[in-house]
Amino acid sequence: MTVDSTQALIAQFSDFVASRSISNSEWKIITKEFGVYKIATDTDRFFRSWYFDDDDKALRTANFLESVYEEDSNLAMLLIDRVYDKVGGADEEDLKQYPALRTIDEGLNAESLSHSTVLDSSDQFLNLTNVPESFYPALVEEINSCYRSGAYNATLGSSRFCFRSPGSTP
Repeated sequence: MTVDSTQALIAQFSDFVASRSISNSEWKIITKEFGVYKIATDTDRFFRSWYFDDDDKALRTANFLESVYEEDSNLAMLLIDRVYDKVGGADEEDLKQYPALRTIDEGLNAESLSHSTVLDSSDQFLNLTNVPESFYPALVEEINSCYRSGAYNATLGSSRFCFRSPGSTP
């Protein structure tokens, strides 16, 4: 991928993701997961633009991703891939509007991209089968996702909701 195609990907991806449902909190977790939280906080108004759903969040996202790319190009591509998966990818209509996103579906920089670079395991922190149907199955999956990603503090913090005493308040 040349610099120009990378810039196109970052710009198109930023515009694409700005129209998707991803929260400020999810951005914070993902940036911590990838070790780029400091870059995100140093990027002018990045988190704020997502928190307030500002019109310039695509531009702020592009600035953030360019900063990550300057530090570590492979990590930036992994981060883009992670967020792309988080928002559910793109459909054919999206790909017409954002053709650079096809490179994400094709594996970006395939020889250097593998999710094993970022902790990814099939291990589970919790293996619960007898949980109430409403809130807990999604929580157990989220806890296991945090664990597989290596976000151990988030794993433990989220787990506290599964193991509190009946009748106690969180």
